[in-house]
Amino acid sequence: MKLIQLKKLQNAEQDQKLNKAYLYFLTLTAELEGRQLPLSIIDIINEEISTINRFSGTKKALLKQIQLSTKKILKTIEKILNIVPKYHYQNKWMIYGMIVGILFTTICSILGYQNTWNSLPMGISMGLIFGMLAGKNRDIKVKNMNLQIT
Repeated sequence: MKLIQLKKLQNAEQDQKLNKAYLYFLTLTAELEGRQLPLSIIDIINEEISTINRFSGTKKALLKQIQLSTKKILKTIEKILNIVPKYHYQNKWMIYGMIVGILFTTICSILGYQNTWNSLPMGISMGLIFGMLAGKNRDIKVKNMNLQIT
C-alpha cells in the first residue's frame, strides 16, 4: 500500500514557518515511504495526509494542523517501530541531565559542600553536558541500527 500524495500549498513561500513545516512533513513522508511499514502505520499516515489535504482554513491553522500531524506520525512510529528523528535522544537526555544536575547541586549544598557544588548554574551546565553525551551515544546506536530518520 502506498502513501497518499500531499497537495502542493498555494503561496506557502510567503509564510516561512508554514513553508518549513510543510517541507519537513514532505521529507518525513518521503523517507517513510522508502521503508517497509506495517499497514496500520500506513493507514495512520494516510489519514493525516488526507486531513491536511482536506484542510480549509487560515495559514496559521494549517501550520498548527501540519505540526500536529507531524507529531502524531513521529510518536506513532517511535512507539511501534522504535524509529526516531535525528537528535531525539540528545534532546531528551539533555533535559534529564539538567534535572540530575539541579538535584546533585541541591543535595551537595544541603550536605555542606558550599565551596564546590553550591552553584546552581554549574550543576545545570554539568548535567547538560553529560546528558548531551549520553543522548548522542544513543543517537549513534540508533543510526547504526537504521532506526533514525531526518
